[in-house]
Amino acid sequence: MLLNCVRHSINMSNSDSLAIRLIHRVKKVLLLVIILGCCGQDGADDGPRVIFPEPNTYKSATQYEWLFDTDTPQDEFYFNSFYYPAVYPASLEIQYFFEAGENEVVEVTFNADFEIEYHDECVYDYLEVRDGRYGFSPLIGKYCGDKAPINFTTTSRYLWILFVADEDLEYTGFEAYFRFIPAPPTETPRPEECFFHIANLYDGAFSVKEARDLIRHTDPHAPIDCTWQIDVEDVSKILIKFDKFELNNKNECMKNRIMIYDMYSAEEWLIGEYCSTTAPAAMTISNRMFVRFVASNQSSYNNVNMMFTAYTDRPCDENIVFPCGPYMCLNKSLVCNGRENCWSYGFDEEASMCEVKDQTGWMDGKVDIVLAVTMGIIVSVTVITTCVTCRHSCLRTREKAKTMASKRRMMNQQVQLMMDKENQESHEMNSLGDKYNTQYSQFPSTRTNNNTGGPGVSTSSHDFPMTNNQMKEYEKIMDSELGFEPRQQRPYVDPDSPWVRANQYNESFRRSAAQPLHPNKEIQIHF
Repeated sequence: MLLNCVRHSINMSNSDSLAIRLIHRVKKVLLLVIILGCCGQDGADDGPRVIFPEPNTYKSATQYEWLFDTDTPQDEFYFNSFYYPAVYPASLEIQYFFEAGENEVVEVTFNADFEIEYHDECVYDYLEVRDGRYGFSPLIGKYCGDKAPINFTTTSRYLWILFVADEDLEYTGFEAYFRFIPAPPTETPRPEECFFHIANLYDGAFSVKEARDLIRHTDPHAPIDCTWQIDVEDVSKILIKFDKFELNNKNECMKNRIMIYDMYSAEEWLIGEYCSTTAPAAMTISNRMFVRFVASNQSSYNNVNMMFTAYTDRPCDENIVFPCGPYMCLNKSLVCNGRENCWSYGFDEEASMCEVKDQTGWMDGKVDIVLAVTMGIIVSVTVITTCVTCRHSCLRTREKAKTMASKRRMMNQQVQLMMDKENQESHEMNSLGDKYNTQYSQFPSTRTNNNTGGPGVSTSSHDFPMTNNQMKEYEKIMDSELGFEPRQQRPYVDPDSPWVRANQYNESFRRSAAQPLHPNKEIQIHF
């Protein structure tokens, strides 16, 4: 009996110890799950958990930015702090960027009058100088206090300088001079620069494949260090999302990683570094973003696709922009473009909205087609009418010209016939007068006295030197020749009588024998 009790107690103690060990193991598993859930896989840093920036907080990356390149005039080869040699303003950030020509470097000389707020580590006001294009390029120096930096020369064609002043204790600042000089010869070629600039777009997509194709087109294991600079219009911010994120060496940030910078490519503006299996979205508070991809020669396969979107803070003017959730406003051109540009939900790609837009777009396209066809018909009818009118006008002008020419020919013929008939009548009259003068030469041809009137003298406008008896005899002969019946009495000489006209023509042709009245040639009439 005692032995059985001992055995039972031993079994109970063994069960309790087993339960205790099981509880401890469960606790360890739960603790591990909590750690992994909070810190990422194996403690890897996969960036912030999509914390939206504070609304209405904005900084312009281009407001205080000075750029110097080969187009800069020679008399402006200097730079300084604001208001130098007076005191510079508080709460200021200025970036100076220098770009020399090919096979050139930058040489800088500082003025001895140098004064910036002093600190052992230069954390308040400072001047940071980098040998390269970016804020993460090799550091030349970080300066503050009253000791001017020594003169230096870059090893590349780029120089990056940032001047920062806090809200307290301002001083006179600095002034420096620079010039572009030929680069010294080197035995090893300079590494190929991997830089992409995207500007003035509302959204866009890019991939690390672009960097891989650029750097590893000759050496498949060459290390990669490429940067994308994204600039959008002022007052806008930038959202970046990862459609696909696959790194060759997961959770090994020294071998491959993605880094996101806001406004400046310096460590102080780093907003995300991703090297795990996921990469959450990131947002800037400025209109500039830098995306840097680094991969060592041991990281051969990386598949990362990214998409950026320019947005503004709410409230939104719905006549101009599209409200996208509780925080963002998008340009209306991004609605139903096949990409979800909104942050947390695809409001811009909802089926009902896109169907309405498609119908509206179809109707707009149909209206455009109808208008185009109508305008084409109007233009065609106008051209055809113009051509027909011009042709009819030409034909009418041609017919009118032919008619006028025909009329001129007919009138010329009629006038010629009239002239020929008149010449013929004149010739007959002339022959008749000559016949009378030959037969009756007893009538004198000229007057021998100076009587101008009186009884017994002709009062006709044709002054004939005849007596009344002679005139009567002459009239009988002429009536006989012309076939008129003899008249019994003629109290006066009728100036329009046929014999007077015959004598008139006779005298006229006699006087103009040398020059006929009507030459025998065609008469031209011009209109």
